[in-house]
Amino acid sequence: MYKVMQNQIYSNYSNNLLFVLSILECIEKLTIYSEGFDSSEHFFESDDQQAYNASCHLLLAIGEETKKIDSSLKDEISFIEWNQITSLRNRIDHDYRGIDPDIVIFLF
Repeated sequence: MYKVMQNQIYSNYSNNLLFVLSILECIEKLTIYSEGFDSSEHFFESDDQQAYNASCHLLLAIGEETKKIDSSLKDEISFIEWNQITSLRNRIDHDYRGIDPDIVIFLF
């Protein structure tokens, strides 16, 4: 029984680590993609919206990874607004054309 619990704890830890690392990778890419833009309009319109669309996709990925993190870890790191991250993901996913570029660039 102890071995099973130990394996489950290790598995949860490993999974959470994977999810957090994935989120950090997305954040790094968002930072790179948003460099050099002086306005949300420029960010939205540049390269046929390539940086904007890629950034929205990364925000979706962050929201998905956030949903997979164990609630115990979320409770430990309570200063992060986990529900707002998930809500943003849902907003982008279900109302993609209605997303304000000012909100997207403000996040970086």
